[in-house]
Amino acid sequence: MGTHKLTYGPRPGHGLEPQATIRPAMSSWRWAFFGLLLLTSVSLPRTTVGDEPVRGEPVARDPAGRVAPFDPAGHLFLVGGGTLTDDLRREFARLGGADRPDSRLVIVPTASAAADDPQEDWRQPWQDLGFARIDVLHTRQRTQADQEAFVEPLRQATAIWLTGGDQSRLAEAYAGTAVESALRERLLAGAVVGGTSAGAAIASRVMIAGGREQPELATGFDLLPGAILDQHFSQRQRQNRLQAAVARHPACVGLGLDESTAVIVHQRSLRVLGTGRAHLYFAATPHQPARQWELRPGQRNLDWTTLARTNRERHLPPFPATANVAAEPADGQPPGQPPATPPIDAAQVAELTAGTAAQSTPLVPHGSLLIVGGGGATPDIWQAFVDQAGGAEARIVILPTAVPASELNRAGGQPGEARVFRRLGVRDVQVLPQTDWETVNADSFRETLANATGIWFGGGRQWRFVDAYEDSQALVGMHACLQRGGIIGGSSAGASIQGELLIRGAPVGNQIMVQDGYRRGFGFLPGFGIDQHFAQRGRFQDLEDTLQKFPTMVGLGIDESTAVLVQQNQAQVLGRGSVYLYSKAHWPADANNRPASDRPLRRDSGQTFDLRTLDLIKAGD
Repeated sequence: MGTHKLTYGPRPGHGLEPQATIRPAMSSWRWAFFGLLLLTSVSLPRTTVGDEPVRGEPVARDPAGRVAPFDPAGHLFLVGGGTLTDDLRREFARLGGADRPDSRLVIVPTASAAADDPQEDWRQPWQDLGFARIDVLHTRQRTQADQEAFVEPLRQATAIWLTGGDQSRLAEAYAGTAVESALRERLLAGAVVGGTSAGAAIASRVMIAGGREQPELATGFDLLPGAILDQHFSQRQRQNRLQAAVARHPACVGLGLDESTAVIVHQRSLRVLGTGRAHLYFAATPHQPARQWELRPGQRNLDWTTLARTNRERHLPPFPATANVAAEPADGQPPGQPPATPPIDAAQVAELTAGTAAQSTPLVPHGSLLIVGGGGATPDIWQAFVDQAGGAEARIVILPTAVPASELNRAGGQPGEARVFRRLGVRDVQVLPQTDWETVNADSFRETLANATGIWFGGGRQWRFVDAYEDSQALVGMHACLQRGGIIGGSSAGASIQGELLIRGAPVGNQIMVQDGYRRGFGFLPGFGIDQHFAQRGRFQDLEDTLQKFPTMVGLGIDESTAVLVQQNQAQVLGRGSVYLYSKAHWPADANNRPASDRPLRRDSGQTFDLRTLDLIKAGD
């Protein structure tokens, strides 16, 4: 048995006085007796988190395994302990909607030994920040933590705060219970979930419970997937402890938080706020040494999923194969090495792509590709795709998943490409907007793609395609479509994803040409990196600089309203503009004396060139 304290009520001055604290009446000798019971009960078997026991160290995951995207609608607000400054408190309150009439802060003080003291006022530090209601939620009974009546305040909260103390107390009471589930649900739904010291350490599944140089590891919450968190970091010199933790769990990224410093994760962004730094730790791999980086307040171009994917890439053979270990990036952006061929269904992928992507040979032996540079396709480009797909008898699948679901919903679930294909006489047009893993990794989804005669990738942001389909059965179905003679096409983001080296694939912004964690495209056109909106957006120097870093690849820049139709080793230019080819073997000796737009090979509409040599086959009209 434990102690349950649940305080309800609007904050003073909002019309109602707080309700009385709910607390069992018990004499002092009974408190001592039940305290002894509590101490002995912690060694009893607990429930599980998934397939793992709540108590004890979690099982280490495969560091080369799939990284699921993490983009909560809410904010995860983790503070490294020490003084909770006014700036940090105000920002947490702002993110929790404190100025709204329905705002509700729930404080969970269970990490503290003082949580059992009925005289402790946990609300006081937050009462001046505007929350309409502040509740305190506490128990040491796991059975109570699974009761809906106990969890209900969390489900209504706009902000949740876990205090400091001992993270093991939080784990003992709540890990694997309805409380942990509710915390995760509220974070994903839009609330701010935060904590300091122990309240931050509990946020990772692999939890540092104690230890000085060597960590004592236990099972915490899974609020920040793929992390191991440590706090009071620089002040208590915990570098060795965190480094040892990630060495034992190399699938995790270590995140150390200085005192009075917060890391805030929201959707696809990560930022640092406060007076100190955050510190990233990556374990040594067969390909790269252990590394660490500092993250400073105000630093941009950070995203937790990208960091987790970078960690994964470090455990896989470098890509391109001759690439060096990534250099130190500007602004501290952590580098990483890219993944090898997607590991799912490896035998099937190898069979479908034999002689192509595995050897980076610029050849499409089966089927065809239509790669469009964005800006709207011309009638001859659309007609070429429909003709290659089988005309009126074509079976076309559209993948509009490079844009947010909200944008597709505003279009009534039907992207513009669907109307174009139907107008050109195609009767069988399917739109597959699903991105959840259970759906895209299903055999039925794979077969829909494999049986299509044409697959179209829409425009948007190419990293969304990677998040949705990498390592899934969907990708197997795409290669099967080509193997069976189908066509794969796409515009803008749908063009870049077709290359082997993914250009402008960073979730934090398309100004990053090659992002660690997102280096590999789907490889339908092996040996190439593809850029779009090319001359119109003045991207000549960008692609030139990129291919100097990756000289084994060929760069392909495509103008707007322009496409290349690829069959076997031949590429025909269609549309209004030109395409530009960057190859070390064809780089002009006097390149430094030429403008950037005059350095690559240029192929114009109507011309056909050889993908292997880049030589003209047909000069055009």
